[in-house]
Amino acid sequence: MKQTKRFWWLLLSFVGVVLILAGCARSIDLTYNTGMSRLSNADKIGSLSLGIAKFDDKRSWVEKNNTKSESFVAQAGTWKFGMNYQGKEYYPIKDLIQTLFVSEFTKAGINAKPIEQVLSKQNIKDFQKLGEQNKLDFIVGGDILTFEFVNETGTWTVTSRRAVTLNLILVKVGGGEVRLDNIFNESDRENEGAGVLHSTNVDKLMNKIFKKVVQQVIEQVAAKMALNVDDVTWRVVYNGKVYNFTPDAT
Repeated sequence: MKQTKRFWWLLLSFVGVVLILAGCARSIDLTYNTGMSRLSNADKIGSLSLGIAKFDDKRSWVEKNNTKSESFVAQAGTWKFGMNYQGKEYYPIKDLIQTLFVSEFTKAGINAKPIEQVLSKQNIKDFQKLGEQNKLDFIVGGDILTFEFVNETGTWTVTSRRAVTLNLILVKVGGGEVRLDNIFNESDRENEGAGVLHSTNVDKLMNKIFKKVVQQVIEQVAAKMALNVDDVTWRVVYNGKVYNFTPDAT
């Protein structure tokens, strides 16, 4: 009898240790409100196609064989928190960024389409290859460096910090020129009084911080794409002779 009790005690202790080490996870519902307006130069670059690849998630808590970890945006003790989007639990951040980028670029008047591959700064040559395969003019990819919220607990109050950092690469497919290699970063710190709901932090992370990053990204990418329009050269054949003609961009 004593041996049986000892066995069960050891088993329960082992299970408890495993649970503590493994931690627990919860996924929070996300509602994102697209906010981009049509760009003033949308008509100028509307004929150009832009591929949006999935960004490589470089965040420290992303585990290779743990798909849930790709959705995590916060940690409290042994608990980690992901996000639900469009009815899917633990929506990977790389998929979320791609989905929202395509939506926001489209609203801005740019011909954007998703590319179902991960493109990182470490594999620039693949940008050109995938761009050609998909018959694109430009292609975007990069790295996710930060995408999180943290609650800093003080003696009497809680301060929330929210941050998004992306290293974005824009490649002109014809020729493989890197048109943009930039770090886009936004963050804030806010005194939340006695406490704050995780759902509130998720909402502010996405609809305040990430949205600012989206606006910066679209404006800079559009500006770099417009350079391609300014540099257009037409080949005109007249009386059997070929003439190069550069139209007035103004």
